Amino acid sequence: TSSPIKELLGARMVNSYFLGAELTPSVLMTYDRLKNDYPKSDYLLTLENNYQSVLNLESGIVAPEISGITPEGDSLFLSDLTGKVVYVDVWATWCGPCIKSFPDMIELQQQFSDNEVVFLFVSVDRDQDKWRSVLTQKQLPGIHMNVTAQDFWKDFKVAGVPRYILIDQNGILVDANAPSPGIDGLKDELLALVQQINQP
Repeated sequence: TSSPIKELLGARMVNSYFLGAELTPSVLMTYDRLKNDYPKSDYLLTLENNYQSVLNLESGIVAPEISGITPEGDSLFLSDLTGKVVYVDVWATWCGPCIKSFPDMIELQQQFSDNEVVFLFVSVDRDQDKWRSVLTQKQLPGIHMNVTAQDFWKDFKVAGVPRYILIDQNGILVDANAPSPGIDGLKDELLALVQQINQP
């Protein structure tokens, strides 16, 4: 493979992870290697800008607002849920992996029936009728909203679905790229956040 093609492919790969707010050690190592191998690359400015945008989503910041409408047509805001731990599932009706994760999500919800954890399903569907139809078919418990504002994609660096976001009871971002509901360790992380609520 020629050097310009390697440069292009490397930049595209790194950028795709940055757009998805993924700063894993392997991604950062690849980014550093790209900067060392191609210090005058035309792609570096865009990559650095996107990298800095992801840093702005680091744990500890106030989570950007999410707004949308409920299946009943009412307005809903993420800030309405302050006081509860919020686990956000960003999904779409056309996303197979999203639908496939629903059983794991239902099982996880059943372990937090005391309502100290809110399970917020954020649909990015443009076809709201189809969204409502799937919700009726799946009988998926939790809080649901449909969001179409482009700010959501930009604010949370959502490059694709499914995507999971974890926010604490004070509206602070815990993880902009949280584990999926079937991943070991997620329950313990949620329990730890719930314990913070219950501490005097």
